[in-house]
Amino acid sequence: MSYGGHLAASAAGLEVSTLAAVDLWNAACTTYKKNMGFAPTVTPVSVPLLEDLRDKHSTVDLLLGGPPCQGFSSVGRRALDDPRNQLVKTYVEAVRLLRPKAFLMENVNGFVTLQGGILFREVLGSFGGLGYSVFPAMVLASAYGVPQHRRRCFIVGFQDGGDFAFPLGVAKFVDPRNVDLVADIRPEHLDYGKVYSFNDATSDLPGVAAGRTAHSYKCPPQNAYQRRMRKGSRSLTEHRGALHHADLMKLLTYIPAGKSALDDDVLKTVPKALRPTSGFGNSYARILGSDPAPTITRNFSTPSSANCIHPTANRALTVREAARCQSFPDVYEFTGTPAEKRLQIGNAVPPLLAQNVIAGIVTELKKRGANL
Repeated sequence: MSYGGHLAASAAGLEVSTLAAVDLWNAACTTYKKNMGFAPTVTPVSVPLLEDLRDKHSTVDLLLGGPPCQGFSSVGRRALDDPRNQLVKTYVEAVRLLRPKAFLMENVNGFVTLQGGILFREVLGSFGGLGYSVFPAMVLASAYGVPQHRRRCFIVGFQDGGDFAFPLGVAKFVDPRNVDLVADIRPEHLDYGKVYSFNDATSDLPGVAAGRTAHSYKCPPQNAYQRRMRKGSRSLTEHRGALHHADLMKLLTYIPAGKSALDDDVLKTVPKALRPTSGFGNSYARILGSDPAPTITRNFSTPSSANCIHPTANRALTVREAARCQSFPDVYEFTGTPAEKRLQIGNAVPPLLAQNVIAGIVTELKKRGANL
């Protein structure tokens, strides 16, 4: 998200500096430093840390964060007091202590409906109690030019009131009084910008087989998205086909694009010895290349756990294909083990989505007379 923020500021002609970045995961921090040129603080986020940042930086223009939450409110207990929601509460504390001119909080779409919306309402109420005008929305990444159907909840807040409309008019605003209205945001509800498919994002990449690696592009960029992804890149990296066990490799040959091995019409064509005995609704599914990719998760190399089979190759996605679907440019380097790289990509806010939303925040701050 901060990478997208820097892209937004650069596009607006602004000099931007990261005052602080905090994380506990060494691999992610190393990747951040390698690409952002700024080393995050590797420590838990705490009130003393926030107070120290406040004392060092009298002015904070924008606070970004995506605090995870796993808890449910118990009877008689505020949801924000649940220890499993500690980082959400700490994010509210960060807004209280740092008093940013604006903030952007990102979370999974289920954050809106968790326990009937109790936590969501408490968070909005807490921001409002701090004097912020709050604008929550559900956004679909593909509407912002990201080649992926990824739904997320964004909450934007401004210090000094006024109004805010998410860029491109593609976000459906959340009504905290009726969370049922936003339980399922469908593409037909949104006004789109340019929509890119999986093929649009990856057709310049060679079709590597399982267990094989390619270091050269197949052809020149075929569209604006590929030109964006390849800017500054001299060679292809992270493009190795996942190698699966023999039975799974055989099973993949029976699955057509846009279908799952668990679909009744597909399952009956699969020999009994190869049929999956369990799986999620999106397990053993092959991507439809003419559509945006499904949500990229940490499991994009594991067909038994995700919709991640390449449209034409009998393998799961490569790191480079997944990164393309998340809108990470080819020059962006991921560090750590293969599993750590997959987790970083799957957990990330797509930079292009962040860039577009933050560009809207920057524009609004300028309208309000902020000295940026």
